[in-house]
Amino acid sequence: MNLSKAKKWSYPVFTLISLYLKVFCFKCDKNKVVLLADFGKYGGTRTYFVALLEFLYKNSYDVTVLLKEGQLDNELNCLLIRYNFSYRIIYHFGYVVFCERIFSKFNINPLKKLIHSLNFYLNVVLQEKPRVFIVSSGNTEPYLYFFILPITLIHFTHTVPVANSARLSKIILFIFLSKRKKILTCSNCARSAIIKFWCLQNITKNVEYIYHFYESTQIDDIGNRNDLIRILTVGHIIFYKNPNFWIEVARELKSRKTLSFEFIWLGEGEELSEFREKVKDEDYIKFVGYTPDVEQYYKQTDIYFQPSLAESFGFSLVGAMAHGLPCVVSDKQALPEIIKDSVNGFVFEIPKVNEAADKIELLINSSAKRVQFGNAAYKDYLQKYTKEIWLTNMSLFLTKLKLQIR
Repeated sequence: MNLSKAKKWSYPVFTLISLYLKVFCFKCDKNKVVLLADFGKYGGTRTYFVALLEFLYKNSYDVTVLLKEGQLDNELNCLLIRYNFSYRIIYHFGYVVFCERIFSKFNINPLKKLIHSLNFYLNVVLQEKPRVFIVSSGNTEPYLYFFILPITLIHFTHTVPVANSARLSKIILFIFLSKRKKILTCSNCARSAIIKFWCLQNITKNVEYIYHFYESTQIDDIGNRNDLIRILTVGHIIFYKNPNFWIEVARELKSRKTLSFEFIWLGEGEELSEFREKVKDEDYIKFVGYTPDVEQYYKQTDIYFQPSLAESFGFSLVGAMAHGLPCVVSDKQALPEIIKDSVNGFVFEIPKVNEAADKIELLINSSAKRVQFGNAAYKDYLQKYTKEIWLTNMSLFLTKLKLQIR
């Protein structure tokens, strides 16, 4: 290695050691939180971020939010002003992804980026002096290196891993995951997958889950809401939400000459126009696009349908339960954890179109069954997924970490 290359490596490494020692020794501000949240324009991760802001405000924390360019829209700006929270726009947001082989040449650039990213966030920590650093993201593994920071950390993980992490990520977690550093996710299914794929079987107590919530208005009477049976799906139009399968099920029901019905999908996505074109001659299938008033659709719906290939929780599903809707869901990830087959809805096996159609048809033809499942779904919502329950569980979680101010 020549002298110039040695300097390129040595200076950041010495800086890292110096900053690490300074952070390790600094005195934190007891009510200060730094929150880095990775979320899109719409969706559950953004909804959770907004709820997290409110929770931290009500618990008297002083928060600095780290945002990517483009995340700060009018709604979030108004919230930050209302809560008197500060923010920073972070142009280098800190993704670091390792390949499987630790000593592969392809890991050299990620290692360089890791060092520079740690230096950047160590400087942020020194400037803000937070009592806790919170990461909230649906893109989980690129932020695992935050566990190296010598500070209390909460890593909110909103997805279910489906493959083993790179070895270097596993080593980071094995060394640095501790009682001061917790992984928090949104379902038992997600927790189990994290433990399995991140090889945390010996430190399972540091991985916990708290169900997300849905804040609902008072529901209408459960039962026949329309002459035309409406089957609703809410979600981003993306492959793992399974929109092609959704269309196949609707067409299968139509071929059976089932009672009058319509399928409605609420949600944006790059493929929205493409799917509208696919069903332009089928007036019983509607891709509505984005709407700010999802509540009105829940209230005018008879059955909720979620055929996803992957779901770590399901905000929209719980929203349907909060409105007393019988739900038909796929057997993937957290969905059968929330919907118990033949108790508060039906669970079908992907990719069985006929099985999904059979179960929706049964509900279309039976008002009594819709009422039975709808009441059971609403009861489950009240017992597990209200905002009050989430606030209580979050407070208990912070108490265990000894982070409550009051």
